Amino acid sequence: MNILSFFLDIVSFCCLFAFSTLQTEITEPANSIVSFTIIEPHGFSQDSVVKDFDTSPVFPGCNDLDTMKERDQCSAKELLMFLYGELEYPVQARKNKVEGIGVISYVVDVDGRITNIEIPKAPSWDTEEELYRIAHLIPRMTPAKKNGVSVATRWNIPIKFRLQ
Repeated sequence: MNILSFFLDIVSFCCLFAFSTLQTEITEPANSIVSFTIIEPHGFSQDSVVKDFDTSPVFPGCNDLDTMKERDQCSAKELLMFLYGELEYPVQARKNKVEGIGVISYVVDVDGRITNIEIPKAPSWDTEEELYRIAHLIPRMTPAKKNGVSVATRWNIPIKFRLQ
């Protein structure tokens, strides 16, 4: 498998922080699935979900940028590079020619920790394990804020597994 094509697949299907509420230069492909849910700081119940936030979570190293747009673009790029650097195509999946899209779903809580990790979709059991593994490696972020208060946000990130 060509590493560059694997990276481009991740880029194509992992456009992070590019929502309708944020104006960034990151373009989301038509077949990409990126969604989020805001959860109030008092817990993770569905009753406390809100639909917007003032600032999105910020990946480490992007906090010192001047504008929200710059922080969002930096966060998307750095998280993508992080995932690219950590993701390993499972040997058995490669051997069995397993391809497809997996989804990492997680919460950036009010303290910026990555919690409530789920893999709602994966092409195989070993790709599911790999997605779960890299989700646990995502570093603590600066949490999203609404009205100056930290809020937890749920993120769903699709990752494409494709052999060349």
